[in-house]
Amino acid sequence: MSTIAKMSISFGLVSIPIKISAAARGLRASFNLLHAECGHRIKQKTFCSHCEKEISRSDTVKGYEVEKDHFVTVTEQELDSLVPESSKVLEITAAVNASEIDPILFETSYYLEPEPAGRRGYKLLLTALEKEKKAAVAKVTMSGREQVIIIRPYRGLLMFHTMYYPDEVRSVPEFSLADIEVKPAELQLARQLLAVNTETFAHAKYKDEYLAAVEAMLEAKQSKQPIPISKGKSAKKTTAQPDILQVLAASIKGKKKAS
Repeated sequence: MSTIAKMSISFGLVSIPIKISAAARGLRASFNLLHAECGHRIKQKTFCSHCEKEISRSDTVKGYEVEKDHFVTVTEQELDSLVPESSKVLEITAAVNASEIDPILFETSYYLEPEPAGRRGYKLLLTALEKEKKAAVAKVTMSGREQVIIIRPYRGLLMFHTMYYPDEVRSVPEFSLADIEVKPAELQLARQLLAVNTETFAHAKYKDEYLAAVEAMLEAKQSKQPIPISKGKSAKKTTAQPDILQVLAASIKGKKKAS
């Protein structure tokens, strides 16, 4: 597993050297832009619209737009001077009940592995969090920003999740369902439909069917074979005001028949 950073966890006066690796990554087909006429890869050039000429990357600086077409420029050295201590140390500042954290706050997940010198401290922190059913709050600077993280036990090791700050979480949409009455018969059928669909969550059974279809098409093109055609699923027709009791009953009947 590829290590993306090496840091230390600060747990009181205990320092635990660790390695960080990504816990998950999205998979998708990666395409290049080609010139349709000749089929060769194109190059994206850096062009200054004010000077009307092509420039090199070395001729660029970072700028923050403070108003229309007016920028404050900064250098890499200036940004580096602002990097806080959390770029090197994950300092645990609090312990919380994991159940108190809303999953909407989680952003990206990472595995933490102990360096040889940190194995005992790592096992101590892991065991303490498991016994107390707690998660630890810390900060880390990654990818140009300081982030609050949650460190928690996971399958015999520690992992952490970066979290969105409060001002990054969008407000809940405002609407009301006060005028909608849920009738007992409707609720009973809805609960029955949940019951017949209930199963043990098996993450491995879920596949990206679109990615598989794209890969099959690319493989067929490469070997000059007929391109497999996927018909996909047709959209279900609905009426504006369906009889929800009939729809629920039919859904339960269909599920039982299929199983």
